[in-house]
This record gives sequence, structure tokens and C-alpha cells, in this order.
Amino acid sequence: MWLLIVAIIILLAVKFLAGNIPQAAGTTMYRRERFMSDAETRFYQALHSAVGAQARIFVKPRLRDLVSAIDPNRSRWQTRSNQLNMKHVDFLLCDPLTLAPACVIELDDSSHERSDRQARDNFVNEVLKSAGLPIAHFAVRASYSAEEITRELAQYLPGLVSSRGANRPSVQPSQPQAPAKPKSRAVLIPTEPPPVAVPKDMKYMPPSLRADFEKQNGA
Repeated sequence: MWLLIVAIIILLAVKFLAGNIPQAAGTTMYRRERFMSDAETRFYQALHSAVGAQARIFVKPRLRDLVSAIDPNRSRWQTRSNQLNMKHVDFLLCDPLTLAPACVIELDDSSHERSDRQARDNFVNEVLKSAGLPIAHFAVRASYSAEEITRELAQYLPGLVSSRGANRPSVQPSQPQAPAKPKSRAVLIPTEPPPVAVPKDMKYMPPSLRADFEKQNGA
């Protein structure tokens, strides 16, 4: 009787293990049409406009790629590493040159109101806080403003505000101009003709020439 029970247990165990082994012949793989949801895509486009060349955007990185667990107890270390490996964040901003992580971004929709999601969010927040990596939360919306995202992220990426201002030409308000002054023109004022110098030897001129000279020059 006991042998029969043991045989049944072994048979059930074999079937259970066989059912959990992936069967290549019966598995169908297909490519997903979208990598991000509509909400994630809308936010990504606004985020790209907000950060420009000041940061590189990475989508859905694992926590394990951002944070390393250190624990002298190997069992606890393995448990924590598995937790980090099974969770990811929505977006990551990195330095454009070194690709050093600068800020994590999470999109919060209505699912984050569930208790299990809140526990998950608390875990992620505590892990990132312990590692010294900032995290910013944005609520899911129908549309986003790049300027608003810039203001929210400026505390983590100080170069954002100045860079956006530098990329936009400054427009100064037009000032009323004073009417142009007419250009000055030279005005010729008639003057009396200068006196004609009388030759010193005029007394030696013949009377006829002297009379003509005095008549022409008004002498």
C-alpha cells in the first residue's frame, strides 16, 4: 500500500515538473507592436522636448541596472538582488556624455492607487533614496507641457532652465522710435562782395583806364 502511494506521489511530481519545463515546439513568439503604452509615448515626446540635449532618456530600465545591493549576508543579498531584478522604472535620465544616472521618472496612473502598487512604489522610492538617486513622479495626463516638465526637473538637472532659455532667441518689446530729424543742409547766404584792392600804382594809370577800372569795380 505504501509503495502505491509513493509511486503516485512520484508520478505527480514528474508531471508537475514536466509541465513547468518550456516546450520549444509548442511555444510561439511574436513581436510586440508597441514598446510603450500611449500614455508613456505621450510623456516621452514631451520629456524629449523638455530635456533636449541636456540628458539622455532611457525607457524601462531594471532597478538592478541602476542600483547594486551590498550585504555581508549572502542570503539577504540574493533576496534583495532578486527584488531589484524583477522591478523596473518608467524612465531614466542620464548625463549626455558619461551616461551616469541622474534622475528616475515614474508615471503614476490610477493603478498606483492599489495597495500592491503602493507597496511596490514605496519599495522603489526607498531603494532609490538609499542609493542617492532622485526620483520624480508625474501623473498620467492626456497631454503634457514641456515647460512644466522642465520646471519640475530643474532641481535635479540645473542646466535645463538655462539651456532652454539659451536655445530660444530673446525677444525685446518694441520701443516707440522718435521721429527722425531732418538732415541739415548747407544754406548759402548772399554777402556783400569783398572790397577790391586798388593797385598801388593806380595813380600812374592813364585817366581813361582809371575811369573804366573805377566804373567796373564801383570805386
